[in-house]
Amino acid sequence: MNPTAFRRRRPNPFLNTRQGAAVAALAAGALLLTACGNRVSDDRIEAANNAVMQLSDDQLKAAGIDPNAVGATGAGGTTAAVSGATTAVPAAGSATAATPGTGAGTVAAPGTTAGAGTATRNTATAPGKTAAGGAAVSASAPCTQSLPPITLGQTGVFSGFIGAVGAGARPGLQVWAKDLNSRGGLACHPVQLIQVDDQSDPAKVTANVRDLVENKKVTALIDAYVPIAVGPYAEAAAKYKMPTIGGDNIDLLWNKAPYLFPVGASPLGTYLGSIKSAAESGHFTKFGMLYCVEATICGVLKQSATSKGGLADQAGVKLVYIAPFSLTQPDFTSECQNMKNAGVEFAFVGGDGSAVSRVARACNSLGFNPTLATVSLAAGSAVQADKLVASNGLYLGSFLAPFPANDTPGLKEYHAAFERYAPTLTLDGASMIAWSSGKLLEAAVNTLGAEARSGPLTTAMILKGLGNVKNETLKGLSPPMTFKPGQAFAPAINCYAVISLTTREPQFAAPEGTKFHCQ
Repeated sequence: MNPTAFRRRRPNPFLNTRQGAAVAALAAGALLLTACGNRVSDDRIEAANNAVMQLSDDQLKAAGIDPNAVGATGAGGTTAAVSGATTAVPAAGSATAATPGTGAGTVAAPGTTAGAGTATRNTATAPGKTAAGGAAVSASAPCTQSLPPITLGQTGVFSGFIGAVGAGARPGLQVWAKDLNSRGGLACHPVQLIQVDDQSDPAKVTANVRDLVENKKVTALIDAYVPIAVGPYAEAAAKYKMPTIGGDNIDLLWNKAPYLFPVGASPLGTYLGSIKSAAESGHFTKFGMLYCVEATICGVLKQSATSKGGLADQAGVKLVYIAPFSLTQPDFTSECQNMKNAGVEFAFVGGDGSAVSRVARACNSLGFNPTLATVSLAAGSAVQADKLVASNGLYLGSFLAPFPANDTPGLKEYHAAFERYAPTLTLDGASMIAWSSGKLLEAAVNTLGAEARSGPLTTAMILKGLGNVKNETLKGLSPPMTFKPGQAFAPAINCYAVISLTTREPQFAAPEGTKFHCQ
């Protein structure tokens, strides 16, 4: 395939680096990004939220945010300013607008008021009846009327010391919901989102899941962005027998927990892809690994890299240096010097995008510029803007189709939706995961056929639909996915696609287009 790249730069109208507080990055909610991986104080969080309040109505509207909604406080203590104004377009061609500015941390479905688990619906098909005048219809057929809405919950790291990694997850899911609702909703059930920040705090993660299930009465959880706290999250989801459709997919637990349904390939396959693609970029044979200590996957990375038959052996390279680090660590000069002395040709950084940038900066100060590899979680807009990282060259294995590519029907829909609903948002890996998670839910519900339109969508129905998913690629967004009814865990998919950042392209690129390498 011809190399493709996402060349359309989407500047963020809210990026103001002159402010002393953390950067307020908005796409449909107020997301607090952090500098250099340090923890952000409550005062700085408050300062950033105040900066949001000072933005003009025109600036807010430029990112699709209803100015009337700014200031509502969602769970997790962060400003959750979102637009509730989405439009349903029924098959007859008439449009029904929702009430703007409805609810904290929610996206209102067409014809609904998005409060804490309550909604006022348009005319809906009564439970037990089929749509379209009593005739059986498929779940994906055009909608002629609105059925009872479905409420979905998302918890994720949208602020705090690694908040930047989830910057695209919240607005990405909102774009999916707006696009879906413009077509009538999920099998004609308008989607209402409740999105809450957990700051990677395990206690908040557990509390968020409990609140979403017990108080907000969500039908399912979606796009969980919990890279450090996936253990407590999986336990909470299992306690309530609540399915999670898609998420960060950074930890092996995504393929070990019964109520987690990951979208795309499995973690270890993508880590192998990061190492192999970086090695092949320069015919390198010696690499170093830096792995974070905050997440359980970090220990797995170390074990897999050093064990016989592990990542190094599979990639055909030699590990000559390995060391742990903290995501809050400000400097990597010592590690860079040690890698340089060991003859490292490329370095795998198992951390967030901020850590990748700090490694590049420290190594560059020593005149040492190794090619870099990292995890898909680090494919954020901040890394994309780092010219020093690009000058070294950065490679990562993606568990989904590369978001910069536009060569499959699924990717074309992805790009078109973001161009329509969030034209100023810089696309990244997190927005791609959010979109694909939504598409996986659509595919699962579509397997239910007319049952999906017989009344309210229930958790049991969502689980049933997920169990029906077989060899699903989401129109080229993913390697084939298959789930089974009542499965103990989702089967692993050892595949990856390549994403790169080099001086040859101004942004992240897909050097091979959408090509999955599978074992």
